[in-house]
Amino acid sequence: MNGRPFSRAELALIKRRLAAGDSYSAIARELDCRDASSVRRRAIAAGWRTTRHYSTRQRWTAEQRAEVTRRYPNEPTDAIARDLGTTDRAIYALAHGMGLRKSTEYLASEAGRMQKGVRRSPGTEFKPGHKTWNAGKKGWSPPGSERGHFKPGNRPHTWCPIGTLRLPAKGYLQIKLTDTGNTVRDFIPIHRLMWEQVHGQPVPEGHAVTFRDGNILHLSPANLELKSRAEVMAGNSIHARLPPEVVDLERLRWALNRRIKKATER
Repeated sequence: MNGRPFSRAELALIKRRLAAGDSYSAIARELDCRDASSVRRRAIAAGWRTTRHYSTRQRWTAEQRAEVTRRYPNEPTDAIARDLGTTDRAIYALAHGMGLRKSTEYLASEAGRMQKGVRRSPGTEFKPGHKTWNAGKKGWSPPGSERGHFKPGNRPHTWCPIGTLRLPAKGYLQIKLTDTGNTVRDFIPIHRLMWEQVHGQPVPEGHAVTFRDGNILHLSPANLELKSRAEVMAGNSIHARLPPEVVDLERLRWALNRRIKKATER
């Protein structure tokens, strides 16, 4: 279990193996029910670092590439990585770059994938009657972690009081009416609120409040107009916004852009 505290013996083994230059993965394999990421996090928390030096990029020779090409389709990846002195991830990356795939015969074999009824790692399976170390400790936190907890009444630095105005990069001027913590619910478009106050009713479902002159910052009751969503969609079409002769040119431009995109993707 990755959440189980490390014992003194485990910590001593990690420190000793890191000093010897072993990787986190190799250390995790010696520990019971641990993975490389949990070992790495615990080592960093303790201030330990591996002395092993990793190459920033795997350099493949022609002989290595040929061997991977020959063996990858029909052999386990970890066996190839062990023989070449590298990692499984490096072999997978090379095979992907070379377009190699595991063969159908290999994938159908016991080594190729998990078979029904075959136990691949019985040593790490939960045993009958197993009880986790944190059973019955809902909400438990390790000692000392309370220093990083949010205090009662804490507010993020982005909090703002009711009545605050905001103008999103692409949107309408809004005002904060509630303080639920949900920005979408707390901020209401002013033009919508203005229309509801003038008419004494909420905006009907399937309708939207629009601006007669098209200026979304011209907040005046006389400039607001209620339209159905269908009317709004029709008003936003190129037929409503552009003259007929310009519409044809716009369509030609779109067709040309599509052809250029397809040509560059080939």
